Amino acid sequence: MSTEQQWSEEQQRVNMVTNQIERKITTLEDEVGSFRDEVVGMRKDFWDEVTMNFSEADDVGETSTSMRQQSQVLSDRERSHLNTAAALDKMKRLHHSPYFGRIDFKEDGYPNAERIYLGIASLLDEKRNPFSSTTGVHRYPTSIMTEHRARSHIVHQAGRSAVI
Repeated sequence: MSTEQQWSEEQQRVNMVTNQIERKITTLEDEVGSFRDEVVGMRKDFWDEVTMNFSEADDVGETSTSMRQQSQVLSDRERSHLNTAAALDKMKRLHHSPYFGRIDFKEDGYPNAERIYLGIASLLDEKRNPFSSTTGVHRYPTSIMTEHRARSHIVHQAGRSAVI
């Protein structure tokens, strides 16, 4: 395969991954907005949702329970908002640079190499399967560099080797 054809295939892959990221960004922006509106509404109505009654000992316990429950619901929504906003920020960073490297693993006895794309985060498709674009550098944490050649590196791990 010619170098030009390889570059073309990689560019197509970058375009496909970028489109996937753009769809994810749109979804996350909607979710962040929804969570934000929900949290703001819950904060405004917090005291309306809590039953306050201190006349009897049992009522004090119920008031305490009511306050804890409302506080927990609000806390869960705030946490969801923060987590979704962090995921959105990560996707926006990925959009500019979906991945920064690729390692081709070729096992002895197998004709095809497994391509591992390295990036700052993992990207999953709609079915929650790894989208083989940004698997993160943590995928093979025990890999070690064992040999350096002029334009390639060999990485060995558990009978696998890769040329990058």
